[in-house]
Amino acid sequence: SFADTFTSLLAGTVIFSILGHLAHELDLPVEDVVKSGAGLAFISYPEVLAKFDFMPQVFSVLFFLMLITLGLGSAVGFMSAVTTTICDSFPHTNKKSILQICCVAGFALGLFYVTPGGQIMLEMVDYYGGTILILALASCEIIAINWVYGTSMITRDINYMLDSNLSVYWRFCWGILCPILLPVLLFYVLITQAGVPNIPPTAQLCGWILAVSGILIVPLHLLLSVIGDEEGEFCQRLYSTLKNGVFMERLKETFSPNNSWGPSSILEKTNWQIYQEETDVNQWLPKVIRRKLRKSAAEDES
Repeated sequence: SFADTFTSLLAGTVIFSILGHLAHELDLPVEDVVKSGAGLAFISYPEVLAKFDFMPQVFSVLFFLMLITLGLGSAVGFMSAVTTTICDSFPHTNKKSILQICCVAGFALGLFYVTPGGQIMLEMVDYYGGTILILALASCEIIAINWVYGTSMITRDINYMLDSNLSVYWRFCWGILCPILLPVLLFYVLITQAGVPNIPPTAQLCGWILAVSGILIVPLHLLLSVIGDEEGEFCQRLYSTLKNGVFMERLKETFSPNNSWGPSSILEKTNWQIYQEETDVNQWLPKVIRRKLRKSAAEDES
């Protein structure tokens, strides 16, 4: 995390140094030199590199090799997330075939971005899918994991999986910092309209449809979990759940781990359950606070 932070600081310093140099050369304000996006990487940076006095060709090659490395790293991470999800859903399917199909599908979808209108599509997907949608889903995910399931619970599970002992730093970031910071960033982007691309209204409408469609997956999946025990079509199951007056009860149950929660292997799940019984989720707290929590829990049970 520290290496990532200092890399970001270094990159920011280099970026604004380049923009300041271009602004000085062109005698223009920094905001008028270049806009963020593809023009920054493929126009502004190469222009500065071409003005180097010492081996500009070498630095140009290194720069574009860096871009290729970043692109490959992002593509591998994204494709791994997609293929892992599909492989877990269909464990008996050939993983190599799934990977090939996903790569071909990704390549075919990427062809749209090299068409004459590809830049508009790229800016649309980058803002509405890569900013609005990701911030919204990440906010829901971090809140659900740390405020619903519990930071102490997820930390204990990770300690079991990694055979480690995570420090208070991770608990603070997961339990307090991220669940507050991510929604604040989302509302800041929505209110200030920061980074909104200059694209046609039709593209903006398509972008909002993309973002809203992705966000609606969360409440839709939650609703399906609530009415899952009923029989019939979606509307029939929803009506039956509301008619029987068990909607709120099942909604509360949805936020609690069920019997299938845990490792898929029977042996690993047994060891995990034993580890849960032997490990106190509040063991990282001072002894005084732990005693008060145990005393409060005992009073509630009595």
